[in-house]
Amino acid sequence: MKYIAILGVSLLFVFFLMGCSTNETPLKEFKPAGAGFSVLMPGTPQLQTQTMNTAIGPVDIKMYVLEKDNLGYTVGYTSYPEAAVSEKTPDQMLDGARDGAVANVFGTLTSEEILSINGNPAREFTITVKGGGIRARIILVKNKLYMVLVAASKDNIMKKQVGDFLESFKLVE
Repeated sequence: MKYIAILGVSLLFVFFLMGCSTNETPLKEFKPAGAGFSVLMPGTPQLQTQTMNTAIGPVDIKMYVLEKDNLGYTVGYTSYPEAAVSEKTPDQMLDGARDGAVANVFGTLTSEEILSINGNPAREFTITVKGGGIRARIILVKNKLYMVLVAASKDNIMKKQVGDFLESFKLVE
């Protein structure tokens, strides 16, 4: 859950650097080998991997990041030890990830929807911060937490392309 916080802070700076643009690049499938998902993106993202020390021990985080058309796209995941996940309900895991993201960008949760994606518990939410926001989906699949988000200026956060990106996330074998 801490990776959402770090990512949120990083993306907070991305949208401050973005202006308004009406150009949108067509979305193409991105399906990294072994990641368990596919998503439509307007280009090829760069992989960022890090290990975070958490209360449950070291956790590896993989994030694919792309800035395009004045939007900061990120899709990522982390696998938690099964014992750590079994100590909390799926709602507690998702709520904790959401709350951490909001707190770490000093934002305000402005909308949230409880979802089920392929039978897995999920959330879609919007965080408003000064000058912009973050729209995100988080999905818990057993002990793996996926995150799909876009950081953008206030004028761009509700663009159709943002919704298309979030909705395009698919779990794959």
